[in-house]
Amino acid sequence: MNLHANTPEMAPDLINRARRIARSHGYRMIRPTGRISLTEWGLGMFRLVDAEGSIVAGHRHELAPADVARYFGEEL
Repeated sequence: MNLHANTPEMAPDLINRARRIARSHGYRMIRPTGRISLTEWGLGMFRLVDAEGSIVAGHRHELAPADVARYFGEEL
């Protein structure tokens, strides 16, 4: 369950736009995976990963879609 699912800053269209921005710069915006993924995904945050799979930003899945866009100097 995503705690921020009904908030305007976590709207699906903003998430998709942020993913497109990340992809255009050669990065992927991913959700938490692994043992505590349900807890982390409940916060509704993401991390950025480069082509090699290294974490570039959001080590603890603390990036909202607007933060991802801001990382690349863009606005949502």
